[in-house]
Amino acid sequence: MKHFFYITSLVLALVMIGITSYAFADNTIQLGVPFQLGFNQTATVQDLQIKIANLTDSRCPSDVTCVWQGQVKILIDINKNNQNLGNFSLILNDKNLETMSFDHYSVRLIEVNPYPISTKRIQLSDYDLTLKLSLLSPLKQLKSGISPGQFSCMPGLTLVMKSEDNSPACVKSATIPKLVARGWTTAISYSN
Repeated sequence: MKHFFYITSLVLALVMIGITSYAFADNTIQLGVPFQLGFNQTATVQDLQIKIANLTDSRCPSDVTCVWQGQVKILIDINKNNQNLGNFSLILNDKNLETMSFDHYSVRLIEVNPYPISTKRIQLSDYDLTLKLSLLSPLKQLKSGISPGQFSCMPGLTLVMKSEDNSPACVKSATIPKLVARGWTTAISYSN
């Protein structure tokens, strides 16, 4: 009976290791949902790839008292359809979660682990970052210079134009007849 327990435990552990390594190998993410990314790993959503190219951590170690709490600065490399969109810096400190906008998207640095301790040196490969990739609202897409024919909405939403000022909005398809009846929009401009 002991052998059965040990064999079952070993098989279960090997399966879990296999599942974990598969999850890291295929780091496909969803828009609007925080995801974790290690140094030199790549996350993919639709035709977009995000990779952490560099990281600088000057945060005050948790076991030390400092005048300044410090910050983490990361450099992310972004590619779309195998075309480099550039490198973007994001900073995390005790006052803000920085967001950077590009193309139709925004990316936010939410958390960086592990937190420094004065007695332990952290290797770049030890870092685990939590990021969030979101689609910009159509109004922000318009303000960033994207033409109306190129607007994008989150899956399940449809792009319409407000009757009042012809500004774009993403709404659920089921609400469109109600918005048309109220005069809020006159017609569907584009659909996703």
